[in-house]
Amino acid sequence: MLNSDILIGSASLVIAAVIFFATRDLSKLGGIFVNYCLTVFVALAVLELIKGFIKPERVEFFTSVTERNNVVVGLVILIIYLAIMPFLGFLPSSFLFFTVMTLYLGEEGLTTRNILVSAGLAVVVVTMFYFIFKEFLMVPLPSGSFFEAS
Repeated sequence: MLNSDILIGSASLVIAAVIFFATRDLSKLGGIFVNYCLTVFVALAVLELIKGFIKPERVEFFTSVTERNNVVVGLVILIIYLAIMPFLGFLPSSFLFFTVMTLYLGEEGLTTRNILVSAGLAVVVVTMFYFIFKEFLMVPLPSGSFFEAS
């Protein structure tokens, strides 16, 4: 059994470090939201680490092979999303990611109705996030090298 608090706290700090170094080239205004989120994220990760040393919670990760495989597939989908975003840009890659992930997480299977519902939700949710971040918060989002003029 693993100390889940120390594991999650440590992993969160590593993720925060990767995000911190990957976002240093943002403009001052573009980085405000990212820096705020990182500050809160790091504070929560440190609290989780402290809890792990004071009152550890031990849990068994992946009690079944199916559970482990679901997490691995979800991570692979996320990694593919992050890998294609620089090429396709935020909107197309996010539409694709949201649709694929909701279909994967759904329990009803791949029916025409579920595909249409997932794609429709993707359009609404991703477009909403796009306008909030791009237009309202003025956060620069990847446009994608695939769509850039030569």
